[in-house]
Amino acid sequence: MGRIWAFILVLGTVAQAQDAARRAERIEQELNEVLEARYERVAGLSALETSRIDYGVYTTASGILSDRIDGTSSEMTQIDARFWLDARSRGHRLYGRLRLHYQWFGEGDSWWASGDGFRYPIGDRYWYSFDWRVHQKSTKGVDPDWNWNTRVGRQLVSWGTGFVLRRALYAWRLRGEWDEAHVEAMVGNTPDNDFIDFDGSRPNYDSNTDRLFYGLIADWRGIRDHRPYVLFLAQDDQNDATLPGGGRYRYDSYYAAIGSSGQLGGTILYRLELVYEWGKSLSDLLGAFPQTSDDIEAWALKFEFIWTPRRFPLLRDWRVDFELLIGSGDSDRGHSAHTVNGNLSGTSDESFNAFGSYNTGLALAPDVANLVSLRLSPRWRPFRQTEDGSRFGVGLDLFGFFKLDKDAPLSVATLPGRSYVGLETDLLLEWQVTSDVVVQARYGIFLPGDAFPTSQALQFFYWGVSYGF
Repeated sequence: MGRIWAFILVLGTVAQAQDAARRAERIEQELNEVLEARYERVAGLSALETSRIDYGVYTTASGILSDRIDGTSSEMTQIDARFWLDARSRGHRLYGRLRLHYQWFGEGDSWWASGDGFRYPIGDRYWYSFDWRVHQKSTKGVDPDWNWNTRVGRQLVSWGTGFVLRRALYAWRLRGEWDEAHVEAMVGNTPDNDFIDFDGSRPNYDSNTDRLFYGLIADWRGIRDHRPYVLFLAQDDQNDATLPGGGRYRYDSYYAAIGSSGQLGGTILYRLELVYEWGKSLSDLLGAFPQTSDDIEAWALKFEFIWTPRRFPLLRDWRVDFELLIGSGDSDRGHSAHTVNGNLSGTSDESFNAFGSYNTGLALAPDVANLVSLRLSPRWRPFRQTEDGSRFGVGLDLFGFFKLDKDAPLSVATLPGRSYVGLETDLLLEWQVTSDVVVQARYGIFLPGDAFPTSQALQFFYWGVSYGF
């Protein structure tokens, strides 16, 4: 048992970097989507177009300065260059992207065991797709009333709203379309060297993850302005991690969800998703031994609406978002996601854990398990885009964080018996200097509530300059 405890102490030290790594990953993913939309815009093919090749390069220099709960801070600077190629012909499409991503950390600040250096893989996206309808239009001049398409390779997979799954996977996807009904099936596996796992107590959680995903999603587009859907997702834990003495890690989960997206009254867009999770997880490594395999019984809710008051001349450059996130928690867990200090042996695991992406701020960025997060986000573009492409935008994210179960843990440290975690304000600035150059800055400050273990505010600062063509 002495070897187990020594190893667990090492894991505890390593896992402290998990929150920083996952927070940076979420912010990076959000910014990547902005950059990809700006620099990888590719128009759809018409029936008359048979082939085309698009390519480009964009590079970002950026830095992060972030406070830790223990009163210290961490610093990181990076250069991220991406080279992409998109080739299409008669329904066939081949996409590839190379990424040269180098990071420097302050002394003792690295959240990777390797420290400073290149992040891998260099080839971060490569996939092939085929669209039967486009093929029929371009080769036979007919437009069939049904369609199927497929995509295979290393790609970003977003299931539903992306609440339960939004990650890069080696995946195969098959989609069928009949009138207003659309159905998609997917099977994929994690890239082992580019996936940050939710269980930060597992050895090599940030460099060697093996999870198999498969799922089905169906939506109906026969209702004007609304797209209801149902989805299923399965996750099979294939990690082989065993501690000295026999301690193991295992989390097999299944997700079923109903949801809808659309618009209300012409000025409000909405997204709604209710998720139920079940499956099996192994009990706490620090508790009863041997571990037991316990039932997962968890749930989560995402509701977002976006108000775009374009009908009002004085507000046409504004957008206001409101979002509610709720995830179930488990009061007999020591940590919301980890196996070390995890679920009490012989009890249901009620903590919601998944693989999605969502906005819970810059400075605190907790997982959704046992969380009630309220977000109000006004956005404003005060000046119209000029002829040279210059444009300026400013945004504000206002968060209120609470624990759903006051006695259950979050993914960040809190005090039991108290619910109010705190408030956070994030400021977002973006200046598109020209059509090729973008400057971004983000600042967040978290003000603790009575459920937080310290009264010290946490701050986060990000800056970035991007160039692309």
